[in-house]
Amino acid sequence: MTRPASPAGWRLFVALLPSSDAIADLDAAVAPLRDSWQTLRWTSPRLWHLTAAFFGDVPENHAPELSNRLARAAARHQAVTLRFAGGGGFSQSARASIVYAGVDGPVPQLSALAESCSAAGRRVGLAMEPRAFRPHLTLARVKGRAPLDVRPIVARLDGYAGPPWTSSEIVLMRSHLGPQPRHEPIGRWPLGARHQA
Repeated sequence: MTRPASPAGWRLFVALLPSSDAIADLDAAVAPLRDSWQTLRWTSPRLWHLTAAFFGDVPENHAPELSNRLARAAARHQAVTLRFAGGGGFSQSARASIVYAGVDGPVPQLSALAESCSAAGRRVGLAMEPRAFRPHLTLARVKGRAPLDVRPIVARLDGYAGPPWTSSEIVLMRSHLGPQPRHEPIGRWPLGARHQA
Protein backbone atom coordinates (compact mmCIF):
# COMPACT_ATOMS: atom_id res chain seq x y z
CA MET A 1 0.00 0.00 0.00
CA THR A 2 1.09 3.61 0.33
CA ARG A 3 4.46 4.19 1.95
CA PRO A 4 5.34 7.61 3.37
CA ALA A 5 8.38 9.52 2.26
CA SER A 6 11.21 9.55 4.75
CA PRO A 7 10.20 12.05 7.44
CA ALA A 8 12.81 13.61 9.72
CA GLY A 9 11.17 13.98 13.10
CA TRP A 10 7.60 13.88 11.83
CA ARG A 11 4.92 13.70 14.51
CA LEU A 12 3.00 10.56 13.57
CA PHE A 13 -0.03 8.64 14.78
CA VAL A 14 -2.37 5.92 13.50
CA ALA A 15 -6.00 6.96 13.08
CA LEU A 16 -9.38 5.43 12.37
CA LEU A 17 -11.42 7.99 10.46
CA PRO A 18 -15.18 8.35 11.09
CA SER A 19 -17.62 8.60 8.20
CA SER A 20 -18.81 12.04 7.10
CA ASP A 21 -22.32 11.16 8.38
CA ALA A 22 -20.97 10.30 11.82
CA ILE A 23 -18.98 13.54 11.95
CA ALA A 24 -21.92 15.68 10.81
CA ASP A 25 -24.28 14.11 13.35
CA LEU A 26 -21.86 14.52 16.26
CA ASP A 27 -21.03 18.06 15.16
CA ALA A 28 -24.74 18.97 15.28
CA ALA A 29 -25.04 17.48 18.77
CA VAL A 30 -21.98 19.37 20.05
CA ALA A 31 -22.78 22.73 18.38
CA PRO A 32 -25.02 24.08 21.19
CA LEU A 33 -22.29 23.35 23.75
CA ARG A 34 -19.60 25.38 22.01
CA ASP A 35 -21.24 28.77 22.61
CA SER A 36 -21.99 28.11 26.27
CA TRP A 37 -18.57 26.61 27.07
CA GLN A 38 -16.07 29.12 25.78
CA THR A 39 -13.61 28.15 28.52
CA LEU A 40 -12.85 25.15 26.31
CA ARG A 41 -10.80 24.93 23.11
CA TRP A 42 -13.11 22.92 20.84
CA THR A 43 -11.46 20.73 18.24
CA SER A 44 -12.43 21.20 14.61
CA PRO A 45 -14.58 18.43 13.11
CA ARG A 46 -12.14 18.28 10.19
CA LEU A 47 -9.56 16.90 12.66
CA TRP A 48 -11.82 14.33 14.32
CA HIS A 49 -10.46 10.79 14.47
CA LEU A 50 -9.87 7.86 16.80
CA THR A 51 -6.21 7.40 17.71
CA ALA A 52 -5.11 3.77 17.55
CA ALA A 53 -1.45 4.51 18.33
CA PHE A 54 0.58 7.66 18.90
CA PHE A 55 4.24 7.53 17.87
CA GLY A 56 5.40 11.10 18.52
CA ASP A 57 8.42 12.31 16.54
CA VAL A 58 9.59 9.49 14.28
CA PRO A 59 13.17 9.57 12.95
CA GLU A 60 13.60 9.44 9.19
CA ASN A 61 15.21 6.01 9.13
CA HIS A 62 12.27 4.39 10.99
CA ALA A 63 9.51 5.41 8.56
CA PRO A 64 9.81 2.69 5.88
CA GLU A 65 9.94 -0.18 8.39
CA LEU A 66 7.11 1.35 10.42
CA SER A 67 4.97 1.48 7.26
CA ASN A 68 5.71 -2.17 6.47
CA ARG A 69 4.81 -3.26 10.00
CA LEU A 70 1.58 -1.24 10.00
CA ALA A 71 0.56 -2.86 6.72
CA ARG A 72 1.06 -6.29 8.30
CA ALA A 73 -0.78 -5.22 11.47
CA ALA A 74 -3.79 -4.00 9.44
CA ALA A 75 -3.94 -7.27 7.52
CA ARG A 76 -4.36 -9.23 10.77
CA HIS A 77 -7.51 -7.35 11.84
CA GLN A 78 -10.98 -7.11 10.35
CA ALA A 79 -13.08 -4.01 9.64
CA VAL A 80 -15.16 -2.92 12.61
CA THR A 81 -18.52 -1.14 12.94
CA LEU A 82 -18.52 1.74 15.43
CA ARG A 83 -20.62 4.70 16.51
CA PHE A 84 -20.17 7.68 18.82
CA ALA A 85 -22.20 7.43 22.00
CA GLY A 86 -22.13 9.40 25.23
CA GLY A 87 -19.08 11.23 26.47
CA GLY A 88 -16.82 11.95 29.40
CA GLY A 89 -13.87 13.88 30.74
CA PHE A 90 -10.23 12.90 31.32
CA SER A 91 -9.06 12.15 33.85
CA GLN A 92 -12.44 12.56 35.56
CA SER A 93 -15.47 14.66 34.69
CA ALA A 94 -15.35 16.72 37.91
CA ARG A 95 -11.72 17.77 37.23
CA ALA A 96 -11.15 17.37 33.52
CA SER A 97 -8.58 18.64 31.06
CA ILE A 98 -10.20 16.95 28.05
CA VAL A 99 -13.83 16.40 26.99
CA TYR A 100 -14.43 13.42 24.73
CA ALA A 101 -17.14 11.56 22.84
CA GLY A 102 -17.42 7.89 23.71
CA VAL A 103 -17.30 5.05 21.20
CA ASP A 104 -19.66 2.07 20.99
CA GLY A 105 -18.45 -1.07 19.29
CA PRO A 106 -16.39 -4.20 19.85
CA VAL A 107 -13.82 -2.74 22.27
CA PRO A 108 -11.74 -5.97 22.52
CA GLN A 109 -11.34 -5.95 18.73
CA LEU A 110 -10.38 -2.26 18.76
CA SER A 111 -7.94 -2.83 21.62
CA ALA A 112 -6.27 -5.69 19.74
CA LEU A 113 -5.87 -3.46 16.67
CA ALA A 114 -4.44 -0.63 18.79
CA GLU A 115 -1.98 -3.04 20.42
CA SER A 116 -0.82 -4.30 17.00
CA CYS A 117 -0.22 -0.70 15.87
CA SER A 118 1.69 0.10 19.07
CA ALA A 119 3.72 -3.08 18.68
CA ALA A 120 4.70 -1.92 15.19
CA GLY A 121 6.15 1.20 16.79
CA ARG A 122 7.98 -0.71 19.50
CA ARG A 123 9.50 -3.12 16.97
CA VAL A 124 11.12 -0.27 15.06
CA GLY A 125 12.55 1.18 18.26
CA LEU A 126 10.01 3.86 19.17
CA ALA A 127 9.32 4.53 22.86
CA MET A 128 5.60 3.86 23.21
CA GLU A 129 3.74 5.06 26.30
CA PRO A 130 2.45 2.10 28.34
CA ARG A 131 -1.10 3.47 28.41
CA ALA A 132 -4.29 1.43 28.35
CA PHE A 133 -6.26 1.95 25.14
CA ARG A 134 -9.56 3.79 25.66
CA PRO A 135 -11.37 4.47 22.38
CA HIS A 136 -12.63 8.06 22.30
CA LEU A 137 -12.78 11.19 20.18
CA THR A 138 -11.37 14.38 21.72
CA LEU A 139 -13.99 17.13 21.48
CA ALA A 140 -12.36 19.89 23.52
CA ARG A 141 -9.44 20.79 25.79
CA VAL A 142 -9.52 23.05 28.82
CA LYS A 143 -7.80 26.40 28.25
CA GLY A 144 -4.92 26.83 30.69
CA ARG A 145 -3.71 24.35 33.27
CA ALA A 146 -6.53 24.32 35.82
CA PRO A 147 -8.95 21.38 35.41
CA LEU A 148 -12.64 22.10 34.88
CA ASP A 149 -15.85 20.48 36.07
CA VAL A 150 -17.42 19.29 32.80
CA ARG A 151 -20.16 17.13 34.32
CA PRO A 152 -22.90 19.30 32.73
CA ILE A 153 -21.42 18.57 29.28
CA VAL A 154 -21.16 14.87 30.04
CA ALA A 155 -24.81 14.90 31.15
CA ARG A 156 -25.83 16.55 27.86
CA LEU A 157 -23.94 13.89 25.89
CA ASP A 158 -25.23 11.02 28.00
CA GLY A 159 -28.13 10.15 25.73
CA TYR A 160 -26.29 10.79 22.47
CA ALA A 161 -25.94 7.89 20.01
CA GLY A 162 -24.74 8.66 16.50
CA PRO A 163 -25.11 6.71 13.26
CA PRO A 164 -22.90 3.63 12.85
CA TRP A 165 -20.01 3.55 10.43
CA THR A 166 -17.59 0.84 9.34
CA SER A 167 -13.91 1.51 9.86
CA SER A 168 -12.16 -0.46 7.12
CA GLU A 169 -8.63 0.97 7.16
CA ILE A 170 -5.95 2.46 9.36
CA VAL A 171 -4.35 5.74 8.34
CA LEU A 172 -0.84 6.89 9.27
CA MET A 173 -1.18 10.61 9.91
CA ARG A 174 1.38 13.37 10.19
CA SER A 175 0.34 16.02 12.69
CA HIS A 176 1.20 19.64 11.86
CA LEU A 177 0.98 21.74 15.02
CA GLY A 178 0.54 25.51 15.25
CA PRO A 179 -2.27 28.09 15.21
CA GLN A 180 -4.05 26.13 12.43
CA PRO A 181 -3.28 22.47 13.22
CA ARG A 182 -3.86 19.92 10.49
CA HIS A 183 -3.42 16.20 9.94
CA GLU A 184 -1.88 14.89 6.74
CA PRO A 185 -2.51 11.26 5.72
CA ILE A 186 0.76 9.71 4.54
CA GLY A 187 -0.15 6.02 4.48
CA ARG A 188 -3.33 3.90 4.34
CA TRP A 189 -3.77 0.16 4.80
CA PRO A 190 -7.04 -1.82 4.56
CA LEU A 191 -8.07 -3.92 7.52
CA GLY A 192 -8.24 -7.63 6.83
CA ALA A 193 -6.49 -7.36 3.44
CA ARG A 194 -5.00 -10.84 3.66
CA HIS A 195 -8.51 -12.34 4.00
CA GLN A 196 -9.95 -10.57 0.97
CA ALA A 197 -10.36 -12.37 -2.36
